[in-house]
Amino acid sequence: MARLYLDECVPLPLASLLTQHGHDVVTVMQLGLRGYNDPLHFKQATEHQRILVTTNQSDFRLLHRFWITMQSWNVMASPHQGVVATAIRQLDEQAFAQAITDHLAQQGVILNAFWMWDAASGWHADKW
Repeated sequence: MARLYLDECVPLPLASLLTQHGHDVVTVMQLGLRGYNDPLHFKQATEHQRILVTTNQSDFRLLHRFWITMQSWNVMASPHQGVVATAIRQLDEQAFAQAITDHLAQQGVILNAFWMWDAASGWHADKW
C-alpha cells in the first residue's frame, strides 16, 4: 500500500484507520513537527517520498501549484508524491480512510497530483 504523511490538521484516528488498511503512515505528531508551517510539511512529505494527506485543502493546493510551476520552469527537479485532501472539518474518518485506500488502489502512482475528496461527489483532480 501507500506511504502517507498526515498533516497536523488531520484527525489522529485517521492514522490508525489508514494503518489498518495496510498503509505506512507517519504523523506530524510522531515526527515532532507540530506547529511548523505548511511548506515544511510539504517538503518533509516530498523528501521522505510520502503522499501528503490533509484537511487543509486550500493552503496545500497553493503549495502544490507553486511546486508544479517551479518544476515547469526547471527550478525544482524532484516531483512530489501527491496530495490527497478534503475541506471537510467534521470528517467521517472511516469514510475518508476507505476513500483514500480505494482511490490510491485505482490510481496507482499519483506523482505531482493533487486530489480533492468530498463524500457527496467523490474525488476530483486539481486542474493546474
